[in-house]
Amino acid sequence: MREALALARQAALAGDVPVGALVLDPDGRIIGRGFNTRETGGDPLAHAEIIAMREAADARRRGLLADGLHRVGSGLRAAQSALDDSAPDDSVLDWRAMGGTLPSDMGGIATAAVDSSTSASTSDSVPASPARAWNLADCTLVVTLEPCPMCAGACIQTHVGRIVFGAWDAKLGACGSVWDIPRDPHVGHAPEVYGGVLESACQSILTDFFATRR
Repeated sequence: MREALALARQAALAGDVPVGALVLDPDGRIIGRGFNTRETGGDPLAHAEIIAMREAADARRRGLLADGLHRVGSGLRAAQSALDDSAPDDSVLDWRAMGGTLPSDMGGIATAAVDSSTSASTSDSVPASPARAWNLADCTLVVTLEPCPMCAGACIQTHVGRIVFGAWDAKLGACGSVWDIPRDPHVGHAPEVYGGVLESACQSILTDFFATRR
């Protein structure tokens, strides 16, 4: 939450409502950060939570793509190892002399090695495609202010597993104050919700911000 407060201060310095948010992965690492940029960016949807969740999903997508490339590289190395172990020495020499073109009787060995390596490195615990990177079910959203209806809805859409916030919002709070969208029985997905974390500090930064504008 202290990291989220530091992000909120950046928003205040830029003239935006001081709200900061971040997304933590299952190991507690920050994979997404955001603060309000509605005024500075002229974007009515640029709330801290939206920006943080977008960044987290993008980080995961890039991580999955990199992991996929790593798997391909591992498969190719396994294929070359199979060729080296299975082919007669002169066949290996001929293959290398041809600039990497596989002899016709060696293709099956290479294909089997790649397929075996790829299947061995794939499990149900790893998303099969970067297209699933939007799913933040094992992540935690930390935000200095109780999410509004838009951001609470975004939490449902991303399947975020846990919402932790600081100050309660008596006007637009949608996680227990005015509305309780995450725990609406009609929604289907119900993230854990924890409010009031460092509540005083999170409220003070908002109070001080609006006091200078009255």
